[in-house]
Amino acid sequence: MLWTLLLSICFLAAIAGAVNSAEAVQANWIGYILAIIAGSAVGTCCVWVLTRIANKVEATTSSLSSTRVRERYLGALYISTAFWMALAAITGEWLATAFMRLEK
Repeated sequence: MLWTLLLSICFLAAIAGAVNSAEAVQANWIGYILAIIAGSAVGTCCVWVLTRIANKVEATTSSLSSTRVRERYLGALYISTAFWMALAAITGEWLATAFMRLEK
């Protein structure tokens, strides 16, 4: 359940960054639609990559016998997800800004 929440926040962070970019340039409704599309594309890619990484970590840790080491792997995964959320927001904003330049 926590993992699904983190993935949702990552997806929405990309959209929020993109909409923030449209708001900064005072875009019209077409600009906002482009920003939402750009943010959704970035968010989808980020969620896909995080899911792939989580599957790899799960496959790696399932063979470990130590619970402590398994918890450390999963803790590192959760911390890296927070970094990935920030990266998603920045990338969404950057891509939306590029779209805004093309739109004008």
